[in-house]
Amino acid sequence: MVAPTPSRWTTWSWSPNSASPSTPASPAWAASTAAATNPPTWWSTPRTTTRSRCHLYADSVGQFPAELNTWETTVLATELARPTFVAWYRNPSRPTPASLRIAYQDDNDKWGSLQVDFLVARRNDGTLGASIIDPHGDYLADTRPKLQALARYAELHGEHYVRIESIVKVGTTLRVLDIHDLGVRAAVMEFDGAQVGSLYEGDLARDYR
Repeated sequence: MVAPTPSRWTTWSWSPNSASPSTPASPAWAASTAAATNPPTWWSTPRTTTRSRCHLYADSVGQFPAELNTWETTVLATELARPTFVAWYRNPSRPTPASLRIAYQDDNDKWGSLQVDFLVARRNDGTLGASIIDPHGDYLADTRPKLQALARYAELHGEHYVRIESIVKVGTTLRVLDIHDLGVRAAVMEFDGAQVGSLYEGDLARDYR
């Protein structure tokens, strides 16, 4: 793994126990700087590098090298354009200490770890709050148990997040399930089909914008 070598890193940290995203309190996100001699060990050299602004780990010119597919790029651009946007975090795809990890059990009772794609921070009325934004393909065998694990996580810890959204591309359109919604969560938990795409095609989902 190779990381950029800026003079200093700007990093942010967030603790869900320090403040609720929806209440005025001490900011849950805290900024700090660290010497560039010890960049995060989970960084990897992307196969195709896209340099993006406002990542929680930024180089000396405020950029972060990220490997994104086309619709992850669209999702990130949409989030960056929101007026309340502050920063984002590319959750590592591998289970590491730097990852937000959500346990799930597949159809063979084997335990695994879901790493959602993005954490996004927003500021509103002087407060800071985090959101889970997770664009993922719906074609993998473990997509349903992962989506259900995200729904269970929202049930247990949703009060710590402004939004928890699962996004899938249906045809040429990005569709989003609002996992905060009780009806959506119930439908996700009751779903027993092999392909979760039908959840995103129906009235439970909306176009992502």
